[in-house]
Amino acid sequence: MSAGQDAARHRRNQGPLLRFTKMVGQGSDFMVVDAITQPFRLRPTLIRELADRNAGVGFAQLLIVEPPGLPDVDFRYRAFNADGTEAEQYGNGALCFARFVRDQRLTNKSLLWVQTASGVLRIRILKDGIEVSMGETEPVTHSETGEAGTVTIRGPATSVFEGQLRLPGESGGSRRRKPGRPNKQRI
Repeated sequence: MSAGQDAARHRRNQGPLLRFTKMVGQGSDFMVVDAITQPFRLRPTLIRELADRNAGVGFAQLLIVEPPGLPDVDFRYRAFNADGTEAEQYGNGALCFARFVRDQRLTNKSLLWVQTASGVLRIRILKDGIEVSMGETEPVTHSETGEAGTVTIRGPATSVFEGQLRLPGESGGSRRRKPGRPNKQRI
């Protein structure tokens, strides 16, 4: 078998190449994946391996950007904790989500309606940051206006690096592989 054939066989036993962005919002770190322009199949074991700060990418949550599942909504975003469980949503993650969809040119809108596991968020992209309306509150009042209403967070989100990694193959036998450290490219 030639070296080229051996390399091709090795690539077949590996999975697809996954592009992602590592981001930080208000001190929390996220791995963000565009599942609109590239296929991405989730498994809790894969999420745990990617979240590992020594052998994987390392993150507090994995954010998946998907096409909307509801009318009049721009996107759907799903958040997964480092242990592989799905979270309802996380405000700091929403900041990173908004920055990501603009940076990746998935939208040019400044007002987004985004479907999450806990409902639909309103996100405004401003010149000096991002504002996320987290939904209705009950007895909580806004500290500046004294009015009851929506919980709003505002702040920056930063891209730390963009990377890509080869996911473990589906047909590579039962041997467990770790994704390893991605090539880092500073933005």
